[in-house]
Amino acid sequence: MRNKFLLAISTAIVLATPVYAASLPSQEVASLRRLTQEEYRNSISDIFGSGIEIRGVFEPTIRVGGLQAASTTVLSVTPVGFESFTKMADSIAVQVTGEKYRSKLPCAPKDAKAADDACTGQILSHYGMMLFRRPLTSDEIKSRVALAHGLAEKQKDFYAGLRYGLASLLQASDFVFRKEVALPAADKKSYTLDPYSRATRLSYLLWNTTPDHELLDAAQKGDLNTQAGLEKQVDRLMASPRLEVGMR
Repeated sequence: MRNKFLLAISTAIVLATPVYAASLPSQEVASLRRLTQEEYRNSISDIFGSGIEIRGVFEPTIRVGGLQAASTTVLSVTPVGFESFTKMADSIAVQVTGEKYRSKLPCAPKDAKAADDACTGQILSHYGMMLFRRPLTSDEIKSRVALAHGLAEKQKDFYAGLRYGLASLLQASDFVFRKEVALPAADKKSYTLDPYSRATRLSYLLWNTTPDHELLDAAQKGDLNTQAGLEKQVDRLMASPRLEVGMR
């Protein structure tokens, strides 16, 4: 009974969308909330590994309606908070590109003392997908590859350039804020969450962390746009021992 109740609630929350009578724009931002400290820590751990240390101070949240998590819908980032996120991003990037963790990267450069745009693009695309909770656009990848290329050539160190490209992803608003995008539904009178936004809402609701590879893959294939595909992922997440901690 408990599992059926959670399945119904989870599915309803993910499917919930605003309705408008007038003609609809091509897309709307349905929700925008800053990651909580726990969400940030859990996401970094799941993306890069539990050994990565989060070194920095998070801005305190406030209670709205008795709930701290509710305040993330109204909180922005102050200049002090932005500086803290920037320092944390650089610290994480330094660790990920350091000698201890380099073997875990998706590829290695042909020459560690020079830029390698192909490898840089592969790494940034891989981690960008998990950090932004959606695929990166070609422009988002191109600009960061260019940044990494210039610094790698200047310092004659591939990983020095990669560090800054990766840090730019970590400090971006697309990671720090959970943006959910709604698209016009088939009836053209209502909105429905795009599949990556559904994956994001579902994962943070049940596991309190970023979507895993299987959930993102389901979004990419369009499975989350179907009732059966959505329920399959809800069942999978609910069957995990992570549910208890995530829901708490």
